[in-house]
Amino acid sequence: MSAGNNAEESSTNSYDEESIEAFRSLMQQSWTGKKGESAEFDGYAFRDLIVEKWGVPYDIQIKREYFLGKPMIFYNVMWKWCGQQSFPLTETEYLEHLQFLAELCVKWDRVDRLKEEIAKYSSSLSV
Repeated sequence: MSAGNNAEESSTNSYDEESIEAFRSLMQQSWTGKKGESAEFDGYAFRDLIVEKWGVPYDIQIKREYFLGKPMIFYNVMWKWCGQQSFPLTETEYLEHLQFLAELCVKWDRVDRLKEEIAKYSSSLSV
């Protein structure tokens, strides 16, 4: 009986090792981030998206809240833009801010959703 148990045990160990390796692979992919468009989305791409839609690099603020246990993300397009005399950030600071927001979009897997939402809005903003 011990030979039968060893064969059965060997196949179980092999299956477990394959499962563990598959799990490791999935985890590694999730930590390294998504490929494609999301991986290429950065502060410059975010600025280009804003300028393409509205003509000037408006400031963007982000707010993440939970409603009934469900996470919700709000992107607010502000009335000031980079280059305006009263705008509080330098161009470098503005790009760093957009880079941070772009990294959050990638991390939360919301790049495509952000692009869809920006595309839905009209080209003129009302203040």
